[in-house]
Parts: sequence; C-alpha cells; structure tokens
Amino acid sequence: MIRRMVACVLLLIIMVLPLSGCWGKEEVESLGFVFGMGIDYGSKPGTYQVTYQIGLPKKAGEAGGGVEDYTISAEGFSMRDTTESIYKTISRQPFVGTVKIIVIGEDVAREGINKIVDFFHRYYQFRRTTYLVIAKGKAKDLLNIKLRTNQLVSLTLLDDIESGDLSSTFPTVRLGHYLTLLANVSSAPVIPLAFGVAPGEQGIEYVTEDGEKPQEIHFSGAGVFQGDKLRTLLTDEETKGFMWLHNEVKQRYLNAKINNGQDNLFIGGRIIKTKTKARIEKKDNKYGINYEIQLSADLDEVSLEQIQRSPEEYLKAVEDASEAIKNLIIDECEAAINKSRELGIDFLGIGRKIEQSKPKYWKEIKDQWQELLPEFPITVSINFKWENGGSSFNPPINPVGTGQ
Repeated sequence: MIRRMVACVLLLIIMVLPLSGCWGKEEVESLGFVFGMGIDYGSKPGTYQVTYQIGLPKKAGEAGGGVEDYTISAEGFSMRDTTESIYKTISRQPFVGTVKIIVIGEDVAREGINKIVDFFHRYYQFRRTTYLVIAKGKAKDLLNIKLRTNQLVSLTLLDDIESGDLSSTFPTVRLGHYLTLLANVSSAPVIPLAFGVAPGEQGIEYVTEDGEKPQEIHFSGAGVFQGDKLRTLLTDEETKGFMWLHNEVKQRYLNAKINNGQDNLFIGGRIIKTKTKARIEKKDNKYGINYEIQLSADLDEVSLEQIQRSPEEYLKAVEDASEAIKNLIIDECEAAINKSRELGIDFLGIGRKIEQSKPKYWKEIKDQWQELLPEFPITVSINFKWENGGSSFNPPINPVGTGQ
C-alpha cells in the first residue's frame, strides 16, 4: 500500500514538473512586440532591408506607462540576421508571434519571395493567419508614411483588411493560403496592392495642418504571381472582376452610368446578397466554364428624366436602367478574364475547378493547361434584382412650367 502511495506521489511530481515553465520565462518588459514587417532589397548585393513596426511596453517606473510605437529598419543577408541587428539597437528581444502584416516591396516580389517566406514558414513564432500585402514601390516607404491618425501603418493595414468585406474590392491573402496555392499548379496567388494617398490624389481632399503632409492608406489593385514571382499588377477593374469570379464579394457599392447618348444619367445601390456559382459544362463536345452571378441590391440613387411617372412606369424605368449595373459587372469580369488569357496564368483558379468536378478530363489536359487557357470557353451571366427600390417612386420634380 505504502509503495503504491509513493509511486503515485512520484508520478504526480513528474507530471507537474514540465508545467511550471518559470525557469524559461521572459518578462513582457524585455520584449518588443512586432506588429508588422516590410521587406525590401538592401543597399548591398545579396542583402535585405527589413522594416519592423514594434510596440515597446514601458518598463516599471517609466512615466506614462503603456506601449511606445517604434519603426526601425535593418539590413542583413537573411531575415534572422536583421532580427539580431534590431535586438542590438533597441535592447529588446523582437517577438514576432504578434506579427499581423507582412509587406513585400515590389522589387522583391518581382524577383521571387520564397527565400524570405521560408523564414515565416519555418520559424515557429509566426502564425499562418498573418496577412500578405504588396507595396507599390518600397515596403519601407509604405510603413514609414505619416498618417493623419498617427497610428502605425501596419495596424491601419490590418484594420483595412479586416473591414475589407464592406467594399469587397480587393482580395485578402494569409500566409497559410499563399503556401497552399504554391503547392497547387492549377492556381496562382493574387496578393493585394497597397500605397499611400496624399491630399488631392485619387480624388480625395482633406484638411492638413500647416507644414504637415499626412497621408491615407489605399488598397487598389493586386499582384498576380507565377510561382513565387510577381508577374503583373491588376488594375482596379481587373481586381474587382477577380473578386466576382472568386465569389469573394460580400458587400459592395455599385455605381454605373446610363448611356443614352445625351444626358449624364447614373444609377447606384448597395449589394444585399450575392453569390457566384461556377460550373464546368460540355457544349458542342467541348468543355467550358460558366460563371453565374446572383445578386440583389438596394437602390440608393437613380438619375432619370425629371418627369412624373406612375409606380409601374417608374419601376419599368429602373429595370431598364439596371442594365447599366449588369454591364458594369460583366465589364469587370471580362477585364479579369482577358488579363488571365493575356498572361496565360490561371489566377482565376479555373483549372482547380476542372480538377474538382471533372478529374478524368483534367488528367488529360493538365500538362497543356497553360497553352489551352487562352482559348478555354468562359461565359458570365448575371441574375440581378432590386431588393428595395427606395422610399420614393419618383425623383424630385418641379410642376410643369415652373423653373424648368
């Protein structure tokens, strides 16, 4: 009995010992929490310049408490080499388990990013939920932008990405998703493009204090990769088409011009529900893919001739104007399709859909897929309806003969 009790006590001690963890702990005040990283080429051949955006918890007794934001760049021949340089400079151990954003400079992206991604993939502190972003120009320049909010750029990028469903105009790519696409020969990574916008650019104006030139962060367009190399940058229209065809549109404002050859007419609304279905179909003994986009929207604004109409006449006019919305979506989708054909790169993931639904056919064509892609039949159809026509059947008008 005694022997059993002694054995149980020893077993409990052995089980508890690994749980203590106190011997290897690090105080929070000794760490620098890295929120974002930017990668560019260094000034010397074979080196990288890595920009870190860090939060430094203030040590006990320091005035103010809280966290001090810090942006610093270091050069080295590897990612780990730059980490050592940062540690020597700030006397804090950079903790990369908090990294939310990795910004890759355009030049680095064009030459290939797998060498640097290896560090993020291999080192256990990095999370595969980290977002990837392409900087228009240098990553360092993007991360060093002075914002009106005085917030770290990496945290602003994170806010914009996590609220991206509200506009659905650019894709979001996590590190884990990128690594998955690399293993799939029938798909190509598409990573969003970010850049700074100064007052007066992109049609945006805002008041600034004298002598200061704060900017805003803007997502528009995306980078298409072939393997690990950036092949081209998509325009805003092509990126929106990619979003439709990938069923990644959640919410979106739709604004289209009505072409009647005379007046400057337009129609605008907000998407309420949308879904894109892709089907591999055989027609005339030849396979092709059909994208059916189903969506409903609330009508927010419509410009029509200022005449009085009955409810039926008004709804008929709105339905006719709705063709402008359908044409807008078709144009965006065709822009993305044409770019895929032009490049011979299947960033739309059509090959993956063939592989899933017609595996036997895919085995026959997969080795020639890049050559077949430019001529592969692709069609897009729109099933669109207004969910709510607004609170008025008619535009504001003057009585006939007054103020016309």
